[in-house]
Amino acid sequence: MAIINLRAWLASVVVSLMCMLSTSKGWAESFYEVSLSTGERQLDIFRKAAPDDVDDAAYVGASISAYRKVNEASAWGAVLEVMTPLGRDHDIGSGRIVGLRPVNYLFQWNPRLATELFMGAAQYDWIKHAAGYYLGANARIHFGDKQRYALGLEYKYFQDLAHDGGPGGDQIIDGPALGLQLNYRFGQ
Repeated sequence: MAIINLRAWLASVVVSLMCMLSTSKGWAESFYEVSLSTGERQLDIFRKAAPDDVDDAAYVGASISAYRKVNEASAWGAVLEVMTPLGRDHDIGSGRIVGLRPVNYLFQWNPRLATELFMGAAQYDWIKHAAGYYLGANARIHFGDKQRYALGLEYKYFQDLAHDGGPGGDQIIDGPALGLQLNYRFGQ
């Protein structure tokens, strides 16, 4: 999946959000989040004709999310996120991961605790752009006035981020990421 495809997906998410917001009811039942995160990822790079490699790195990330309430306790949403590794040599690519998660289910257990399950597409910048999918979950504890802030623990697993060619043949990238995130909710 090339960057152009991720841009097309982002455009479709923006159009969907605009349709959702075109009615006052859609505005009232929608909310948005921005988040900052940090953590560790451990990606394994498998190659057909060369030794395997690893890309273990601490990362920082940012995301923007849009959700639509199903009822008082649950919401469906879409998330666009970027994870950038820290202290990584850029001679074989930045190591940045761009993810688009069109399937996010957020459940509010009580006023302070929420969990989320998600899946989406990701693109990894290594020798070439490798694209595949990922899934994961997070748990959040809300705090502050009106509980707009949340501190969360998030686990993601990247699967079959692949590209053809490159040194050693086709590349397949798999691996987990574990991180802490700080969310800010607005629009609700």
